[in-house]
Amino acid sequence: MNVLVGRMNLKEAPVERLEAAILRTLLYADVFSFPMTADEIHHFLIHDTPVSREQVVCALQSSEQLADLLETAHGYYVCAGRADMIAVRIAREQASERLMPQAIACGAWLARLPFVRMVALTGALAMRNASAEDDDLDYLLVTTPRRVWLARAFSILLVRLARRRGVEICPNYVLADTALAQDQHDLFIAHEVTQITPVAGQDLYERLRAANPWVSSYLPNSGTPFYEVDEPTLSPFWRALQRALEIALGGWFGDRLERWEQQRKLRRFAADLQTPHSAARLDDEHVKGHFQDHGHRVLREYQQRLDAYGLAEAALEANGKTIAVLPAAVDEIYPRSHVYLAREILQKGGALISEYPTGTEPLRHNFIARNRIVSGLSDAVLVTEAAEKSGTLHTANFALEQGRTVMAVPGDITNELSKGTNNLIKAGAVPVTSAKDIFEALKIEVLESPSEVVAASEEEAVLLKLLSQGISEASELQLRSELPATLFNQTLTMLEITGKAKPLGAGHWRIT
Repeated sequence: MNVLVGRMNLKEAPVERLEAAILRTLLYADVFSFPMTADEIHHFLIHDTPVSREQVVCALQSSEQLADLLETAHGYYVCAGRADMIAVRIAREQASERLMPQAIACGAWLARLPFVRMVALTGALAMRNASAEDDDLDYLLVTTPRRVWLARAFSILLVRLARRRGVEICPNYVLADTALAQDQHDLFIAHEVTQITPVAGQDLYERLRAANPWVSSYLPNSGTPFYEVDEPTLSPFWRALQRALEIALGGWFGDRLERWEQQRKLRRFAADLQTPHSAARLDDEHVKGHFQDHGHRVLREYQQRLDAYGLAEAALEANGKTIAVLPAAVDEIYPRSHVYLAREILQKGGALISEYPTGTEPLRHNFIARNRIVSGLSDAVLVTEAAEKSGTLHTANFALEQGRTVMAVPGDITNELSKGTNNLIKAGAVPVTSAKDIFEALKIEVLESPSEVVAASEEEAVLLKLLSQGISEASELQLRSELPATLFNQTLTMLEITGKAKPLGAGHWRIT
């Protein structure tokens, strides 16, 4: 058996801060299957301080550690094992270049509408990542105060006209120029702000960026748009027509139309607003129809990638010791993306263990065989989730043969990932519903009660209290919390991201 403690046949130096920032940036882009150029990596670098382009390029070209973790071709960089996405990115960029003139022209038409003061291109096309030449054209519109709903109504008329010509315009987000500051502060929204391409209303774009200075704490190099287009100039005729319509729809008549349109749409979207994790916001200053919160999914998948590379803050700050049992030789880390994680384990005083000689590749049957070593090194085995034929059950069976304690977390009988754990409990495994059960199974005396989960805001405190009372269904949580839908979904998302709450499926939650 080969055991590596504190050294390995890989570069030993820890990944430097800049290299870790580059890796984080590419991992975020990987959620979207988006290879990046050196300029894009520099501009959208996820870091805590500004860095020059020269420093980023130098790290990309000379870092031996990044060479282990990244692949490059045709000027694009991706995480190792994802080089096939480069050809896809090239094709999408070509499609985007052909689509851009149409997008700019449609943006210019939107800028002619009454009450519209800024038009910005958003979505995949804003990053030159359109999947096809007929992809949707997504826009952010900024309007004068108290006219967001009328401005949106005019934009929908343009949407219908464009659709007749085979063009799909999507004004997904309309907000008043009095509501430029974004309430939700996270990496996803920071990217949304920095990725937009202003088509018209440069002065308002600058106000939008100034209203959100927190963005620089996530993306310090992205103070200006990555892509810029020439702003169209309204002819005297269109400017006069726009002004005339604004005068006609001003005053009490326009106010009544605004309220009527808002109430009409609120009735139509009432059910959609109750969707769990909805990011929609429909009020006097916002028309944001994102009923499926992509940010929640994106941040979750990004966190999973950080965990895999050992870049998550919790993994970096943990003081425990980790032993990793490999399905291959210690010089054949699999997958390659875990090279950094393996290095971190050793630097933290942990160990890599393998029963295979140098050069042995990760063969399929090795994965099951190594599980007997995992269980043999353990005092007990806890299975949290397992399908009926999950490979995790091999580890549980090895543990039983070795006389180790086997524990399992019971789950919903209709959930496929609970069948394995429920069967283990029927076969005699110790059911675990709290940390106390684990301590008792291991005969560990608990001298102090575990500290309670600390809420970071009043809203979190409300939801945590309800969850502790056994209320788990999302719609009931929102009803009892009396929080607005948007704020409720934002708070629930932050509870999951910070590890305070966990989704159970089917709209149910529990405290972790």
